[in-house]
Amino acid sequence: MDAKDAEARIAGSVAIGRELGARRKFWVLLLLHTLLTGACIACCVWTLSALQSSTSGPLVPVNTTLWKLPLSRGIYLNMKKVPDEENTKLHFTVTWNQSVELNHESEVMVKLPGPYIFYICAKVTGNKGTMGNLTLEQKKTVASITLQAENPDTRCVRHERLVSLYEDEVVTINFFKPAGQEFLRLDDLRVGLHYLLGEQHFKTPKNED
Repeated sequence: MDAKDAEARIAGSVAIGRELGARRKFWVLLLLHTLLTGACIACCVWTLSALQSSTSGPLVPVNTTLWKLPLSRGIYLNMKKVPDEENTKLHFTVTWNQSVELNHESEVMVKLPGPYIFYICAKVTGNKGTMGNLTLEQKKTVASITLQAENPDTRCVRHERLVSLYEDEVVTINFFKPAGQEFLRLDDLRVGLHYLLGEQHFKTPKNED
């Protein structure tokens, strides 16, 4: 009996020792996990603080690439009044412009040569099937857009053309209608002329005499 009791006591001591060892490992792992979590949080806070200080504004994601937008150059115009029979040249007011000017309410002066998008939103009323012609001219016709009479309830119709313009030369916009078309009327016109090369500026080569 004494030998059995001794073996039982030894077995119990071993079991208790294993349990205590397991508990020690658990607390050590928990402590390590807590320390690592705290270190990660501290690192994140420091990184975000440093990023905010460097940007001096709202936080920007680390992997976000900030692209510089191209410089916008162009002009936006609203037709000032309905053209009369005697004068086909249209007059405008400026709603926005950058590096492009409007002189005498009808002469657009571009300073940069190259490709431009010429786009319009026009409303024409009149007899069904009648058509007028809107032109963009720089010494000669650069772009021509046919405008067809629409129902008075129709919203403006959009058109666009790619044009190439010279620097420091006047651009005018004109509206023509066929002879005898008294009931063809350009009621509204919005115009945009936008330079497509952004910050690039390629001068027109001089003619060599």
